[in-house]
Amino acid sequence: MVDHRKLPEFVIDLEAPDEFLKHRVKQLPPEQTAGTHYTEEGMTRRLAHYRKANPPGEEGNLVSFFKENGVDILKLEVDKMSDQEIENSINAFLEKVFDKIS
Repeated sequence: MVDHRKLPEFVIDLEAPDEFLKHRVKQLPPEQTAGTHYTEEGMTRRLAHYRKANPPGEEGNLVSFFKENGVDILKLEVDKMSDQEIENSINAFLEKVFDKIS
C-alpha cells in the first residue's frame, strides 16, 4: 500500500531517445565530465539499465506508478523542443500545480 503523504505533488518526465542523450553528454565540456561516468560507455550502460527498469508505455514503470497514484505529471519530449519551449512548459506546469495546492 502506498502512503500518499510520501508521494511528490508533481513529477516532470523528461523524455528523449538514447542517441539524443548521448549526443548531449558529448557536448559537455571536459572539465565538467572529468572523473564522472559521462562517457559514451557509461551513458550506454546507464541508459540500458534505465530502459530495462522503465519500459515505455508499460505498467510497472516509474511514470505509470505516479499516474496510478494521482500525481500530476508533465511529460516533455525534450528532443523535439527548444530550451525556451522546455522552460515555458515547466513554468506553466508549475504555476498550475502551485495554484492547485495553495
